[in-house]
Amino acid sequence: MVGYKLHPAIDTKSRFSIAIKVIPAHVNDGDEGPTLMKRIFERFKPRFFMLDAAMSN
Repeated sequence: MVGYKLHPAIDTKSRFSIAIKVIPAHVNDGDEGPTLMKRIFERFKPRFFMLDAAMSN
């Protein structure tokens, strides 16, 4: 597969993007989910995350 995938993290209250991760299309989404979640948690301390099935391992 050629190209890239964009993984935005959106604050549900403000509806603003709080983090964005761009990865090559061949990388498994589930491998990148924990990295993005850690980055968000360190900065914003959310109470919960909502992910699609591809991001969960």
